Amino acid sequence: MIDSKNIIKYAFTNKDIDNQNVYLLGASMGGATSIYSSSYYQDKLKGLILMNTFTSLPEVVDNMNIILRIFRPLVLNNYWPSEKRIKVISLPILFISGDSDEMIPPSQMDRLFKSAATSKFKHMYKVKGGEHNDTW
Repeated sequence: MIDSKNIIKYAFTNKDIDNQNVYLLGASMGGATSIYSSSYYQDKLKGLILMNTFTSLPEVVDNMNIILRIFRPLVLNNYWPSEKRIKVISLPILFISGDSDEMIPPSQMDRLFKSAATSKFKHMYKVKGGEHNDTW
């Protein structure tokens, strides 16, 4: 969490970066950190781009394997509640979702999209056959 905030601070203090046009791009776990960070820097950022990210880490674990689901309470320290956090983001958001993602079901991106009710503008782009981290 601290790293994501420091990266944004760096972007706004680096003279080589046009700080009037800074967007956050996050895929998978990076999407969760981008949602977290953008909730703190909405007044400085231009927008948010999310690719195949998840509603919360426990839901990803539950989707992966029944054995992992059993041990989830013992191994998870951070839940990355993106579905809850995205509700306060007013930035424009582009959602890019692969329909063949087996790690993070596309339904989680759909739920994030619906939860982003305060966003000034939002758009969902669905990629046919896009697998996890292969949506480009």
